[in-house]
Amino acid sequence: MPSRPGERRKRIQALKEFTHTWIAYESPHRIVDLLEDMAAILGPERRLVLARELTKKFETVLAGTLSELQQALHSDPNQRRGEFVVLVEGASASEADDGPLPEAVTRTLTPLLETLPARQACQLISQLTGLKSRRLYKAAMQIKQQAAAAGD
Repeated sequence: MPSRPGERRKRIQALKEFTHTWIAYESPHRIVDLLEDMAAILGPERRLVLARELTKKFETVLAGTLSELQQALHSDPNQRRGEFVVLVEGASASEADDGPLPEAVTRTLTPLLETLPARQACQLISQLTGLKSRRLYKAAMQIKQQAAAAGD
């Protein structure tokens, strides 16, 4: 994750609707801030695993919701030591269907629509991102409508 708070929040926001488990590495002096940003953006009920000091003497693995793990770190200062591997549960299908597409997906879909049929472009991006083809197709139709309106 980026060390700067604004960049870190943008990255989390971009991953908010990702439907697969994703992994981040974090240092001990930024882990609390990372969890706070994740709770604010992903919601306190998103599940994750904090693996601390993997392959070392004081290795610990904690699993639970963001709010539970924040509480665990606040109640035991020793749990804030060492390097962290953070595994974040992917968004549920209902979460992923809400809201606009991530900007990177829209930037990729737009030029594909210029060269491929919408169905084929959406299937390709669906395979790459795990997003539902139906949701991508709706976005593709909006992009095409906007392009047609801009061309008038």
